[in-house]
Amino acid sequence: MIFFTVARKLLISVIFCLSVFPLFANDDVRILFEKGQSYYGNGQYLEALYFFNEIIEGGSEAYGGDAWFWSAKSYMAAGELEDAKNSLEYFLLNYPRNANYSEGYYYKGRLLYLEKEYGKSIELFNRFIRSSPFSPFVSNAYYWIGECLYNTGNFDEALEMFKKVVSEYPASYKFEAANYKISLIDLKYREKELLQLIRWSHEESLKELEAYRNRERNYLQTIRAYQERIIDLESGSTEADSKTLERLSDAAEKLENYLEQLKEEDEGGNAEEQ
Repeated sequence: MIFFTVARKLLISVIFCLSVFPLFANDDVRILFEKGQSYYGNGQYLEALYFFNEIIEGGSEAYGGDAWFWSAKSYMAAGELEDAKNSLEYFLLNYPRNANYSEGYYYKGRLLYLEKEYGKSIELFNRFIRSSPFSPFVSNAYYWIGECLYNTGNFDEALEMFKKVVSEYPASYKFEAANYKISLIDLKYREKELLQLIRWSHEESLKELEAYRNRERNYLQTIRAYQERIIDLESGSTEADSKTLERLSDAAEKLENYLEQLKEEDEGGNAEEQ
């Protein structure tokens, strides 16, 4: 009887220890996790990784998924893209029920953007927006879609995304950046219009020059015709022919003067352009 009483007390003690120990273990892991987040928030990403990796190596079930997720963020912030990609892929593959799961697709979209995989990046951001329409990162996702479109030369579509951020998410972290991009696109459009105007002006100048050359040729031909006619009249002129000769000579002189004036205007215009 005494044996059974002692055994029962021992069993209760064992059960009590087994039930209490994980609580202390989880509490220790929580402290490690909070320290990692604190270092991350202060921009000390490599230091943060130490704590997240400690949790991962310890095999914590309660904080394992969070540690993988935050290690991916820390690697990304530290510029270690390959390690960030590996951590994020492991997280998405093994922790589909984690609270950060949908946000993981946002960061995967960011990684693809950094790798210049713009088409795939847009797909991931759209997937994230559909799965988490109320996430605080939705406005960021729209912004990065705009960046992807901007980098592929789709300025009209990019402008729509940036305007969406500005009009629908005025408190967004990306509000100022979106405004800046809108200004850049506007400048690109103005530059394009200016280049088109210059091209049109140049084309018009060429047309005017060609018209001038044609007039010059016509005037020269007319002057030659007058001169030939004058020579013919001089060889055997009558009084009537003398009057005609006088008119032709006057007309030829006027044409020559006008032609000289056109040349001066053309030379003056070329000097101004230079």
